[in-house]
Amino acid sequence: MSATQIVQEKCNSCNYVMTKPFEIRCPICGFKGEKKEEFPIEVFDWSTFKPKEQPQAKKQTKTAPKKKGSKQVQKELSQEELDGLYAQCNIIVGFIENVEEIEKSDSLYHLKINIGNEVKSVVTGLKKSHSIDQINKKKVAVIMNLAKAKLRGVLSEGMILTGINGESIKLLVPPENSEIGEQITLFDRNFDKSKIRPIMNKKNWNKLLEKLKIEKKVATLNGIHLITKSGPITCDLPDGTMIR
Repeated sequence: MSATQIVQEKCNSCNYVMTKPFEIRCPICGFKGEKKEEFPIEVFDWSTFKPKEQPQAKKQTKTAPKKKGSKQVQKELSQEELDGLYAQCNIIVGFIENVEEIEKSDSLYHLKINIGNEVKSVVTGLKKSHSIDQINKKKVAVIMNLAKAKLRGVLSEGMILTGINGESIKLLVPPENSEIGEQITLFDRNFDKSKIRPIMNKKNWNKLLEKLKIEKKVATLNGIHLITKSGPITCDLPDGTMIR
């Protein structure tokens, strides 16, 4: 079997170098020359070529991930909604009959508070800011329907309300002529006592705390005075002081 002789030859028309016998016809211009075509090759017309359009991918909008610990913005409560929450609270005038230190605590007092028809046990963190003489035998504003708790093994059935401004802490003071056990209400409001909850919801109480402040020496809820039949609840601290 004779070996095939490979020859490179320029196309007479476009000078493309063809490799013979594998290329008998020029793939560029199609010129075949004088040699008989043994392997016909169809020449593609590149001028008619149009690339296929690829469908555009839809852009995905990335949602920023929520940061851990980030707080959602809460809806601002209307005055009517605040009134409704306050009506659930059992905030009354109490009288501190006795104050005792709690063993192994540098911040807590154990109080016995008369609320009119009975005496309640209350633990308060006033030891660092008040001496026993400063709070004993005093009228106070106290909320009596928060969940009961034991602090240092001592039962606490209520919470004394105070004004807190930085390191300054002062009691909310009911009028001198107010009655022990009297309901502390809001100015120009007539709340139904049946609305008072046995235990105030903690989240709702916290919503009220955000709006309880001292304004012109008077305790207020969103600017509305906290009052008894004898007058407003007062506190000698600057405007904007938080009530806790």
